Amino acid sequence: MDVSKTKTSRWNKFFLALLAAVLTLLIFWAFSFVLRDIGDLPGPDREKIEKNYITQENIDTLDALRKEREELNSAQTRQKDLQQLANQTIEMLVKKGQLSPGEQETLARQSEKFQSAGVELEKLTNQLYEVNQKISRLEEQHKKNLANADEEFRELYKKHRLKTAFVKLAFIVPVLLISAWLALKYRKSPYRSLIFAAFIASFWKTVVVMHNYFPSQYFRYILVAAAIAITAAIMYIIIRQAIKPRLDWLLKQYRSAYSGGRCPVCSEPIRRGPLKDITGQDGKPRLSVTISGDVREKPYSCPSCGTRLFEKCKNCGEIRKSLLPFCQSCGDEIEINEKTS
Repeated sequence: MDVSKTKTSRWNKFFLALLAAVLTLLIFWAFSFVLRDIGDLPGPDREKIEKNYITQENIDTLDALRKEREELNSAQTRQKDLQQLANQTIEMLVKKGQLSPGEQETLARQSEKFQSAGVELEKLTNQLYEVNQKISRLEEQHKKNLANADEEFRELYKKHRLKTAFVKLAFIVPVLLISAWLALKYRKSPYRSLIFAAFIASFWKTVVVMHNYFPSQYFRYILVAAAIAITAAIMYIIIRQAIKPRLDWLLKQYRSAYSGGRCPVCSEPIRRGPLKDITGQDGKPRLSVTISGDVREKPYSCPSCGTRLFEKCKNCGEIRKSLLPFCQSCGDEIEINEKTS
């Protein structure tokens, strides 16, 4: 019957641990959903920032100049074609040598066209140069304006990320602190697994948020500072426990010492009644034992530290262990405090 209960208890512990892990994961997901919604807060508008630096008038002016440049390039190409055609005609007539009056007239017209095209080309080249200069100045100014807009956007986006990080931390850090406080306060409660699940999930999400939003050089210091604080807290708890141990730890120590036949305070072997013959000088059981005639139990104090170890029960009058809360004869309870360590 006892074996069955033990197996059932083990299975209960296993399923409790499994459910605690699942609960931790579910709480972690719930925190992720909340923090993701916080991360969807609207950030800086890139187009709106660009409009502060680049006006529509500047864009229209630049487009008009580019269109004018295309037209000038087309006109320049046409004049070059006319000049080339006139030049070919002139070369052909010059190679012929003797020209008729009509051919001489054609030569004169083509020469005039060639010179006119050359003048027009020079005019178009000057206009194109001026337009290109204007476009270059506007494009350079446009690049500077875009760079200024990018810089302002980056600054605003950096502030937005910090704001988002602080809002997320404003949500998750109080949850972490509250769950940590509850975990310490109710660490002995049978429902402590629920609190530990919330603490682990909130702690992990806090680390993730800090890692995602803070620069690595700052995150290093934060992580190291947190590790130092945790280590110092653990050391403080251990030192405090050594100086002023908790009552449950003391009772466990007392029970173990009584079972081993030693003083719970100084570990001096207990030699009272039959025990003074059963235990040797080193506190270990002797193989040959001579029981004295007087085996009546009497009150007993440790001869090394003076701690009262056995005394009469005020309820039944039998000898009981002074450092344990219940009398083994009648079950009467006395108050045990931490003054003895």
